[in-house]
Amino acid sequence: MDNQEIQDMIRKKTNDIPVPASLEPDQIEKKIEDAEQYRPFFTKRIRTIIATAASLAVICAAGFGLRPLFFNDVEYNSNPDSIVEQRTAAGNPEKNDTTYEQICDAINNHNSTALRTFEESSNYDGYSGGAIPKGIINDSQSDMAAENSTASTQKSSIEDSSGSSYQTKEGDYSETDTQVNGVMEGDIVKTDGKHIFTIKDSTTGCTVTIYEAQEADVKELSHFTISQADCKEMYIEGTTLILTGNLWGDDIPSRDETEFEEDYYSPARKSHITLYDISDPAAPKGIRQHSQSGKYNTSRISDGYLYTFTNYEIYASEDYNEKEPEKFVPELNGTIMKAEDIRLPDKDGANSYMVMTSLNISDNGKFADTKAVLESFDTYYMNQNHIYAVSLDYSHASTRSTIIKYTYDKGIFSFQGSTRIRGEINDSYYMHEYKDNFVFVYTRDAIKITNGLCVMNKDLELIGEISDLGVNETIYASYFIDNMAYFVTYRNTDPVFAVDISDPTKPVLKSELKLPGFSSYLHSFGDDMLIGIGQEDQTFDENDVEVLGERVKLSLFSIGKDYKLREIDKKLAARNTTSYAGTNHKSVFVDEERGLIGLGIDREGFSDRDTYDIYQCRKGKLKKVLSVPLKTSTDIYHVRGLRIGEYFYIVDTMGGIEVYDINTWKKAK
Repeated sequence: MDNQEIQDMIRKKTNDIPVPASLEPDQIEKKIEDAEQYRPFFTKRIRTIIATAASLAVICAAGFGLRPLFFNDVEYNSNPDSIVEQRTAAGNPEKNDTTYEQICDAINNHNSTALRTFEESSNYDGYSGGAIPKGIINDSQSDMAAENSTASTQKSSIEDSSGSSYQTKEGDYSETDTQVNGVMEGDIVKTDGKHIFTIKDSTTGCTVTIYEAQEADVKELSHFTISQADCKEMYIEGTTLILTGNLWGDDIPSRDETEFEEDYYSPARKSHITLYDISDPAAPKGIRQHSQSGKYNTSRISDGYLYTFTNYEIYASEDYNEKEPEKFVPELNGTIMKAEDIRLPDKDGANSYMVMTSLNISDNGKFADTKAVLESFDTYYMNQNHIYAVSLDYSHASTRSTIIKYTYDKGIFSFQGSTRIRGEINDSYYMHEYKDNFVFVYTRDAIKITNGLCVMNKDLELIGEISDLGVNETIYASYFIDNMAYFVTYRNTDPVFAVDISDPTKPVLKSELKLPGFSSYLHSFGDDMLIGIGQEDQTFDENDVEVLGERVKLSLFSIGKDYKLREIDKKLAARNTTSYAGTNHKSVFVDEERGLIGLGIDREGFSDRDTYDIYQCRKGKLKKVLSVPLKTSTDIYHVRGLRIGEYFYIVDTMGGIEVYDINTWKKAK
């Protein structure tokens, strides 16, 4: 048998073996895109790490067993057909008897396994430190009064016009699109109705620019730079500007993007929360900077408190001693956490933490509470009462998801329990809470790939499920409206499912609509419509001329009284186009009241043809009302749209703001 015959035989025998959803090319690509969206020049190194992780995860699953560490009552389910694998009861949520010795044992146990080989082979190194902006109080060094500190601020030559008579109608401006009403999310562009705030990262630090926006007149008031740090997101709370991101090591030299891509990848070991007083936007004053161990993941603001979540990796190259907790325990402002504030995992040991903190914004920006879990969590859903965090485990033949639940009240966290399912939940929009029940959609890659929806009660006990939807397809988008769950799966077609969870014990499939292409973004659009943004393969154009390449697709769905879905209109962008809608929902502007949708369109291979497009919906029809070429940005990720009064601002954080009258869609100036 020659080589060709051997290859043909192998190919024939493996063609029918199902590929796990988590290893599908589109899923690997999605994970790469998620990692790239903040620092695109890490592409090559990230691809290498993902490839190494995929291969070593299989080796680890086949060849090693890990000693479990359980410190609560855990219910196991050995039935492989059940979605739930185990559940951990909360017990007494106020009592945690964890010790540094137990934490140390859990980390050392983990590091003695094949996962240690994975960490070292991935060169997953880290560093600590970071430069503190001049004039900002660092809580590990000082507790001076905020008014005695001044940020290093560079004023532009433009005079402060705070005495202007121009007044924006109170509240008549757009805010960052959020998943849950009353729970604010950060972004790279914000407005308070009178000013526009932008953050821009570079290889040397983060620059914040503050503009005054008076209808068509936009003027830069000030800007300042935090060196050796990045700013992933920001918030405006009254007269306080809050920046969140990662601190860098003092010994990291400035590098251009080529050097980063070829030679350098390293996660942050410490994140920051930096507060400024912007009562005078022309002269911002630094108030305070906090630090917490770990790479910044996400944050939320609820009822005057900032909640920040980071992932803290522990070096796997050494054994740790419980008498030296500073080497393996997370820090806040340079002080290690108490052992009783750390939970051990309800599975095998780990060498990474989820660190979460609450900060009282009105109390001069001081920490109210902090907790950590010795396990890395990827995705978060947070409403006004509960926090759900999901950790994905790819070391099995099929992906597992661990869900942990906390309540919070005035900044104080309280553990409620956890559950582990046989399936994957990989987006915050796949989760929802309805009448105190936790609802989520999942993809499971066992013998075949299936999708479903689960309902769990307040104790994370499974009480309702609908399964086997979209067989051999993968979930691409989900959106919940009260008692209805809408989600999209895709492989060759685009099924859009509508599931009624009014009776949590008996979810009912109300509608299944199959369309070409897929939607990776869903959003409510008025009382009886959904907007979907995704991709569609385009073989022929409207004149039946053959073309190639995917293009961005906008779909408008009507929701009937019986919850039946129907696509009533769609618009296609130029061929070979993509958007960030599926990987970053904040990049999409949605104004349901005015029927407006705005998003950046990336023309692959033609960066000089990237545009920001705005569509308007009237009487069930979509119409493109504006398409603006993006001249200054190298990546549409840096572009946002916002509205103040009757004016629409297209903001490129890399430089440049264009203003349009929303009544005529003509350039205002």
